[in-house]
Amino acid sequence: MRKLGHGLIVNMLTVLSHVSDPAMGSYCASQAAAMSATQALRDIPAGVRVCGLHTGTMDTAANAAKIVSHRVRCAAVTMIKEGIEDQYPGAAAEFYAAYRNSPKTLERELAARAV
Repeated sequence: MRKLGHGLIVNMLTVLSHVSDPAMGSYCASQAAAMSATQALRDIPAGVRVCGLHTGTMDTAANAAKIVSHRVRCAAVTMIKEGIEDQYPGAAAEFYAAYRNSPKTLERELAARAV
């Protein structure tokens, strides 16, 4: 990408990269590190875009349906077309808004759920 002078990296992250859920502390920590790496990659020379797609729980065979992959794909396309660096599709947008409003309140709510 550097040689070509253009490119796009979309890093799939979780909204839990912003705050730790005590029930998934190690996972949240690894996601926070991945988000930090995404931010650091944004210093790549001009022409290479680096985006973070922060989802909530995905609809997979392993869990109850939360956000279907189609909605995530649509969010990714919108992010790419509109030049958005970080996108929060579905319920992840509400979670991120709660985080931005009061990180400590959200942290306490997650901790209370774990008890």
